[in-house]
Amino acid sequence: MTDRTLIAIDPGVTGAIAVRVGRSGGTTVFGMPDGLVALDQFFVHYIQRLVRCEAEGEALLENVGFHRPGNSAVASCTFARHCGALEMALISRGIPYTKVTPSKWMHDMYGDALPKEKKERKEYIYQQVVKTHPELTKVHKYQADALGMLDYMIKMEGQRNEV
Repeated sequence: MTDRTLIAIDPGVTGAIAVRVGRSGGTTVFGMPDGLVALDQFFVHYIQRLVRCEAEGEALLENVGFHRPGNSAVASCTFARHCGALEMALISRGIPYTKVTPSKWMHDMYGDALPKEKKERKEYIYQQVVKTHPELTKVHKYQADALGMLDYMIKMEGQRNEV
């Protein structure tokens, strides 16, 4: 395990931000801050301090900020702007990030065991992260994807370190 702080971001109003702090391995998960000012303050007062305290930080942002059939144009634009604000929060603090599609991280983490139906898939991921993170006293279902992404980052980090 390296000194890096890992940040996994599931964007959206009902998304979450999961953080593993360097060597301590301490994991915390937060609901998505409400609005641009709250988002900026969250990064200023929490994330930036963590990354500064650790050797380095890295973020993974779920690549979902685009239009989906069935969504209104207004909703799609609002969501895309929010995803852009998250990217800017990372860029302005010098935190490198990569994007990953939900299908990529979910398949790499859970493989064929992952249910096809959305409701069952969300429940499956929730049950997995509850098992993986017993140190968290309460995990809300809306936080499960961010924690699953964090587990994916940890898994990928372990594979890089094996090489």
